[in-house]
Amino acid sequence: MKVILHPSAYKELEMAFAYYAEIDKTLSLRFWREFQTGIKRIKFSPDAWTFYLKNCRRYLLIRFPYAIIYRNGDSLIEIIALMHLKRKPGYWKDRL
Repeated sequence: MKVILHPSAYKELEMAFAYYAEIDKTLSLRFWREFQTGIKRIKFSPDAWTFYLKNCRRYLLIRFPYAIIYRNGDSLIEIIALMHLKRKPGYWKDRL
């Protein structure tokens, strides 16, 4: 199954990675690994996580305050947002 990132989700990923890199390079690598693990788990079993809003699902990162918001089709998973859990919820809805 193919995974694509919405351009804004890609920017959120870059910003989060840069933020953690400023704090500690090792921390940014942990964040990146956890994000990649989330993508692998979503690819393996895209229907495992419950619906969040509309036709989107939410995968919560374990050690970081982020969720991967995605929707899946027959052969494509689209990452809509890398949503920070402590910020304005639903800011990404206009991407649908």
